[in-house]
Amino acid sequence: MNSVRVYIATTEGPAEIQRITEEDPGIKSVVCLDSKAMALPISAGYDAFVREPTGVIEKCFGHSAFRMDVSRHISEGMSWQLGVFAAHALFLAGRLAGKREAAAQAIWLTGEVNRDLEVGAVDHVAEKLRRSGRLFSKLETDGIPVMVFLPREDFAELDESWLREHGIGTQSRRIVPVDGAGDLFCALGLDEPTPPRESKIRPEETETTLPLRLPAARTALVMGGLAVLAVLLGVTAWRSGVADWLALAEGGDFGKL
Repeated sequence: MNSVRVYIATTEGPAEIQRITEEDPGIKSVVCLDSKAMALPISAGYDAFVREPTGVIEKCFGHSAFRMDVSRHISEGMSWQLGVFAAHALFLAGRLAGKREAAAQAIWLTGEVNRDLEVGAVDHVAEKLRRSGRLFSKLETDGIPVMVFLPREDFAELDESWLREHGIGTQSRRIVPVDGAGDLFCALGLDEPTPPRESKIRPEETETTLPLRLPAARTALVMGGLAVLAVLLGVTAWRSGVADWLALAEGGDFGKL
């Protein structure tokens, strides 16, 4: 399977998403540093990005609590959202490369993702690219191609000559401008998430109508009990009549039969 390593772009350098694990839905999602028992300040924002009704991860992928481990600190902004969204999509598809696992491809992402899965512009894109130069060179040396995902609006503001100077936009460092999550799914060869299942409760079976069925159920139960009681009484009476008939027959008192 084509495993993909995910890097979140930051102004301090790229942060690798090392692992995602599903957690009990009753707890909050958390971001930890390099498998340590250390929750990063971004955890509150991550939980809001995951959980309904504010977030999109539960909406798209069906689970509401995760632990995510990253290789370096990530700031409190919103530009990490596109990378996290991509990592969850790959995790669901079984294609997210974990820490020290082999990867056939790498992706580098920056961008904000809203409720409608539109990707919005972010700040400091050129600085993030500069800070990732060493990573890009290492990936190229290792023969691992990297796709650079960034908001289309930010891509339009980058100088093409500057990109060429830094070797960005080549076959091994391909730029993918995106407007929304659909562009991401297409570039990674992923199926778009299916809509959440609709409730199996019919409209007429809402909280206001369900109690109205309860008296009918109780009536049926009572009627059934009365029917059983009637049968038992009938059997008792029949047995009593047979006993009297046998007693008269044994006494020869056939006139009273």
